[in-house]
Amino acid sequence: MAKQDGKVVPHTGADPEYDRFVEQVEAITKKLDNYLVEQRKFFGCQVVYFGSGKNRYQLEVPESASKRITKDNHDYQLETSR
Repeated sequence: MAKQDGKVVPHTGADPEYDRFVEQVEAITKKLDNYLVEQRKFFGCQVVYFGSGKNRYQLEVPESASKRITKDNHDYQLETSR
């Protein structure tokens, strides 16, 4: 198929290393989804990921909800304001 199409398309079951990588990506994605659910509960509103590249998992939080962050809470850092 690669010779016909001129490209290699990976799929599970063909390469054990690729399969492990897919499993790792799925596990990390699940952790990110769970974290997003936690953040929605903390802020009490719709929170989404935005960004690109190495910053693709920044949280977008409405300004009104951002007031829940206190000076004692060092888990958050303001990166941009839209």
